Amino acid sequence: MINLCNTMSGHFRLEVSKRGARGSRIPVNKNGAGHWFKNLILNQGLNKLADSSLSQITDNCHVGSGGTAPGETQTALVLPLANTSNRVETTHGVESSGTPYVWMRVHFEFAEGAAAGNIAELGLGDSSDNNSLFCRALVKDAQGNPTALTVLDDEILSVTYELRIYPPLSDLVGTIELEGVVYNYVARAANIDLVQPNGFQYGWSFDKSARYVSFSSASNMHAYSGPIGAVDDIPSGNSETIQSWDNVSAEAYVANAYQATLVFTAGTSIWNLAGGIRSLALPLGFSAWQIQFTSQVDGSTIPKDADRILKIAVTHSWGRA
Repeated sequence: MINLCNTMSGHFRLEVSKRGARGSRIPVNKNGAGHWFKNLILNQGLNKLADSSLSQITDNCHVGSGGTAPGETQTALVLPLANTSNRVETTHGVESSGTPYVWMRVHFEFAEGAAAGNIAELGLGDSSDNNSLFCRALVKDAQGNPTALTVLDDEILSVTYELRIYPPLSDLVGTIELEGVVYNYVARAANIDLVQPNGFQYGWSFDKSARYVSFSSASNMHAYSGPIGAVDDIPSGNSETIQSWDNVSAEAYVANAYQATLVFTAGTSIWNLAGGIRSLALPLGFSAWQIQFTSQVDGSTIPKDADRILKIAVTHSWGRA
């Protein structure tokens, strides 16, 4: 079994404004607004990542007045006040300085006065049901202390949520056995500087159909004759795709496991590379990976021809950063 993993974190930023002349917006300075603060991705949210897309689980923004600290087993706001599905903008990008990560920002806007009250908590979920939350946070001031943001009847509340996914910078190593031969594997993140909001081709994807268990991108599963590249690259050499999602199967997800196991099957007509398979490139969930294989016996590749069926199982886990 090949084991892969990545981590993630979520961050909120609140802004308040009023309508000005001719449709303009006038920013209103408030305690608790204008800066980023971290949220807690709930256990329920980690489970949702197994078979829901990021687009689905961030579909609604909920705000409330409860002051109870976030806890991993929570599912809802304590004292809900309002929610909206008015997602006015979604953007994506890469942060290369410091600890690299790819990010998706979702910008919500409440109608004028719709979020009036003392906002002390907020979260995102996949519906207007308060019990559907993916994440929850207390509103924080610029010093990181819990506070309440007061929104008046003539004011507009805007909420930006940033989800950060952190590619591992260190290799993951282990062994697998194929046809009685033990192979060392080196698994490495691939193309960490490439984010793809609408696709899977070797990038870190926020595609609407990306998820960890419900797999839908087999056409980008490639075998290579050459070694893996750096974390901002992919393997080298000749390559061949797995061709069909019918060649990928997923084991049933177990609640609270936060991992998915996928089995890749290359039949007699697939991945038959001259000289054998040295590496694979696999987009899994929201991430992209490259894996290199070396026989412990003689350093050779994985032999693959029209007389062989190759099955490789990969377990991908995810968690909080």
